[in-house]
Amino acid sequence: PTAVLAYFSDMRKALKNIYESLEIGGECYIVVGNSAYNGIVVPTDLFLSLLAEKEDFRVKEIAVARHLTTSSQQRKRLSGAMEYLRESLIVLQKM
Repeated sequence: PTAVLAYFSDMRKALKNIYESLEIGGECYIVVGNSAYNGIVVPTDLFLSLLAEKEDFRVKEIAVARHLTTSSQQRKRLSGAMEYLRESLIVLQKM
């Protein structure tokens, strides 16, 4: 959906600004929750990590903080992908 694309476009701009504001070796911590749309999991933590690497960050860690719950209808549609429905801490370092 358009909203998902707009979110990642905005986040890429934010990552660029964060990168420019950090000193070499500086770190950035982002807490983000993955989501699901129409039975499709959006692994936001993984996508943001890829965008961060494109901005020359080093992804030091993606730590799962907790797993998220969803409705029983969504749970059936997401069979096999529930592990990606989570909240994560992304640790980035300016190289």
